[in-house]
Amino acid sequence: MKKETTAYKVVLLSVLCAICGFVLSFVNQITAPKIEAAALAQVNASLEEIYPNGSFEVFEDFEDESKTIQDAYLAKGQGMVFKLKVTGYNADGFTFLVAFNNDGSVQGFVPLQQNETAGFGERCFQEEYVNSVLALTSNDSVDVLSGATLTSSAIQEGFDAARRVFNDFNGIETKEVEAKVVEAKAVSVNLSDAFEENGVTVEEVSNDGSVAVYHCTAKGFGLIDPNGMASATEHDYARNVANITVDLETMRVSGIELESFGDTEGFGDKAVSVEALASFVGTSLEDSIDCVAKATYTSKSIASMVHASLEYAKNGGIGE
Repeated sequence: MKKETTAYKVVLLSVLCAICGFVLSFVNQITAPKIEAAALAQVNASLEEIYPNGSFEVFEDFEDESKTIQDAYLAKGQGMVFKLKVTGYNADGFTFLVAFNNDGSVQGFVPLQQNETAGFGERCFQEEYVNSVLALTSNDSVDVLSGATLTSSAIQEGFDAARRVFNDFNGIETKEVEAKVVEAKAVSVNLSDAFEENGVTVEEVSNDGSVAVYHCTAKGFGLIDPNGMASATEHDYARNVANITVDLETMRVSGIELESFGDTEGFGDKAVSVEALASFVGTSLEDSIDCVAKATYTSKSIASMVHASLEYAKNGGIGE
């Protein structure tokens, strides 16, 4: 067969393709176990946290329309673990593990990487909510947490994807269940805390030796304000602004007046009601304050300004 003919070129191409296919198959046989081992090593500590001394292997034979399941692992003789990535309040998303025992009970719920908002989405990774997930089975759905709706709804999406795959693998009929919405409990904060996330500014506007008034601003939960407050204060988000009066003899708050409000109406404004603001009167740096339920971040915003004013007064006008 002449090299110039079409038939020769077709035969040559076929031979080359066969060789390439053989080489790729051979390379895959060598590298696949190494890739699987590397994938296991990356999360092995977390897997063993769920199943101590467990033996794990990567599980790939599943379909996931939600695209939230990054990896799945069989814990031999014990259950299945799923690595999930979802998007909550933070656009970068977060990853977590959820594990089901062979009987369908939840064995583990472990965050791997998350940067959800403190006081809101972050609550979904604290003991109370974690324990509520650990009490579930593969035919339950996680609760949506009021005050952390975006984060808990994202966890629900990943959890539901995982339980469908687990049930399918184990021949269990998946029941469609409606998730409950549970109320987020208020938290208590110490007025001695740093409140760094609130970016407080404080300026002394009057001081007669016995009483001082401080003009404060602090970041709350508000984002860019369409009414112009953000640009007026030269920030990318609207800020809460208040005047705090401190009794210099007792080093306690004797008055607080909200000048402007930059947080979410219907939520944050519950923390700046007359009653809520009055709860700060008489407090010192040694005291704690209960945040208003569903308005935790705004409560912390006000607390941060109280903290800054008391620190400023204590340090003789030089701040912290």
